[in-house]
Amino acid sequence: MGLGTPKSAAILMLILNLGLYFIVTMIATWAVNYGINKSHLLDLSPPAQIFPIYYPIGNMATGFVVIFSLIAGVVGMTTSITGLLNVLEWNASNLHAASFSSVTTWSITLLAMGLACKEIDLGYKDANLRTLEVMTVIVSVTQMFCIGAIYTGLKEIAAHQRMLESRRYLVGIFLFVVLYKTISAVYYYAVILLMKAYWIPIANCPAFTSATKRFLYSIIP
Repeated sequence: MGLGTPKSAAILMLILNLGLYFIVTMIATWAVNYGINKSHLLDLSPPAQIFPIYYPIGNMATGFVVIFSLIAGVVGMTTSITGLLNVLEWNASNLHAASFSSVTTWSITLLAMGLACKEIDLGYKDANLRTLEVMTVIVSVTQMFCIGAIYTGLKEIAAHQRMLESRRYLVGIFLFVVLYKTISAVYYYAVILLMKAYWIPIANCPAFTSATKRFLYSIIP
């Protein structure tokens, strides 16, 4: 799989998640606004006054589902936008940032999805809340696929960097060998020139034996 395939998949999933989290945010915002408006019509006890959101359209889990879905939606839209910017750069540091933000968003989304499952189990809810539950489950799955695409890109970039490092290592060894051979050849010929310039006149000295002269001449090309 080429480097462009996980990049395209990650961009597609981030754009899809941006739309899904926007829908989740809109439904959760409507539910929060509805609950606040209804709370003013009731004579609530002190605990309810601290958290004054009442949901006659849902059940006991609805308040938690709506609040955590709203948080997940806002965080999901933000991390989807920043993730798109990071993925477009497509390098290791940006992908690590995108993966961290995606995992953080997924954990919050899973929390909202778990509360939505509890709300489904209790039953009796409005059609808008059922839509919110379905969208929370769907975006949990798509966010998981998005994380998988980003991690696939990280693995391929790491493999590509290792391949480049191995190539640099081989090129360095080749240059070292070439430089070593060149220096050795220059040194050899420099020694030969010095021997021709100085050793041959000395070898012609009568003090040297004939065997010594033959040896000196044999080592000089």
